[in-house]
Amino acid sequence: MENFAFENDAKSEQSSRTSNSPTKESETDHNLLYSIEDTPAWYTCFVLGLQHYLVAIGSVIGLPLLIAPSLCIENDEEGNVARALLISSLLFVSGLCTLLQTTLGIRLPIMQGGTFSFLPPTLAILALPHNQCPAPLPEGFMNSSKTLYNDTDGSIVDGTEVWQRRMREVQGAIAVASSLQVILGFSGAIGFLLRYIGPLTIAPAVALIGLDLFSTASYNAEPQWGIAMLFYFPYPGQWGLPTVTVAGVVGMLAGVVAGFIESIGDYYACARLSGAPNPPQHAINRGIFVEGIGCILAGVIGTGTATTSFSENIGAIGITRVGSRRVLQVAGVLFLILGMLSKFGSIFVTIPDPVIGGLFCVAFGMITAVGLSNLQYIDFNSPRNLFIVGASLFMGLAVPEWMKANPGVIQTSVIELDQIITVLLQTSMLVGGFLAFFFDNTIPGTENERGLLAWRTNRYSTEGMQEEELKKAEKECYNLPFPTNCCRCTQQSLYKIYRLMQ
Repeated sequence: MENFAFENDAKSEQSSRTSNSPTKESETDHNLLYSIEDTPAWYTCFVLGLQHYLVAIGSVIGLPLLIAPSLCIENDEEGNVARALLISSLLFVSGLCTLLQTTLGIRLPIMQGGTFSFLPPTLAILALPHNQCPAPLPEGFMNSSKTLYNDTDGSIVDGTEVWQRRMREVQGAIAVASSLQVILGFSGAIGFLLRYIGPLTIAPAVALIGLDLFSTASYNAEPQWGIAMLFYFPYPGQWGLPTVTVAGVVGMLAGVVAGFIESIGDYYACARLSGAPNPPQHAINRGIFVEGIGCILAGVIGTGTATTSFSENIGAIGITRVGSRRVLQVAGVLFLILGMLSKFGSIFVTIPDPVIGGLFCVAFGMITAVGLSNLQYIDFNSPRNLFIVGASLFMGLAVPEWMKANPGVIQTSVIELDQIITVLLQTSMLVGGFLAFFFDNTIPGTENERGLLAWRTNRYSTEGMQEEELKKAEKECYNLPFPTNCCRCTQQSLYKIYRLMQ
């Protein structure tokens, strides 16, 4: 990737910076053209923001195109309009969430966009019997000029209502399940949970996101440029009032947990590359809280997925050596504006199948590799660890495939319970992640063997900074422009709450 950082401008701006830089000048700082608190010239901000936009756009447009077949969106002109509007909605929400996160959340230069973590439970919900795609009725049925369908609930509807009904169920599941993320971030309970979640849990859960999606990356899209209106403003309830099902919400919780665990790792990586100190606990809590708000917004607006931090853009910071918060805010504005230009979303519907297919192969491969990279901290000479990794990955792939090959095998005589169990067992990341979590916390093993010591050291170390200097840097980088105690609940506070509840 070319570096568009305008080094001459950067050097001249660096010479005029004041001595109260937010971070101690370390080796990483010397290599940065712009650190987190720097503000490049407006034209530099625009070009660098556009660069981050282009890095993220592939993953953003891929999600609506990937879930379209499961939503029963047809490959006709009406279906292409639906795809274009879904893409525009996700672009708009991604821009809004990026602005919220960089301004009020973790305040690191980190991009927010559609996440694949929510895709496995979404596809499991859409695979339930009542969400199977209906066959079209004969042309001219009921003297209608549109193609009608006898939906699984017995109603006679057109193609738009067919996919929007399914979308409303996905919307409700995402919005309600994401409330857990808001509660965990606001209460400050993230640090408490991370005591029990280590690399042996994270690696299979994240890796199975990519491994499970290879078989789903097939769809058709026809080239149509003039299919959508010029301007479209995505708004809550645009596909109708979201519906909530217990099975959908419970299944979607797997995506919520995988999403915020992945984001916590991204926060530390982004801080390291952008010349900022490692984020304090209150900043992480606030980041997860704002990310949960963003997921709820994505649910009520109807993007078909939620939002999370983009690892690709963190990598771009390392390549371009630009860690400015302002640059990512410009990128967020670009997403916001282009998301309201639905003609722009129409362009991506015309991308040929082989191109999108290649994009999915690379994206899913990267997700799998990122998940497996967490295993670098564990002791691979330990039979205990080999068993946990192997069993969780194998069962995470085998159980969902067995469920798909045996539809209707779960029969408890309670339909709602059948749906809950079916969605849970068809979600690879939940099956594998739960088994890894269970085995890692029940099979005896030292913290060094489990990789917890190395993992915590990597997350929490801030080299070369004295305590007072570190506190000052943290305050300047992570504190909000206005005073607040939001998301500062400590583990001692949680313990007091726990004691009061006994």
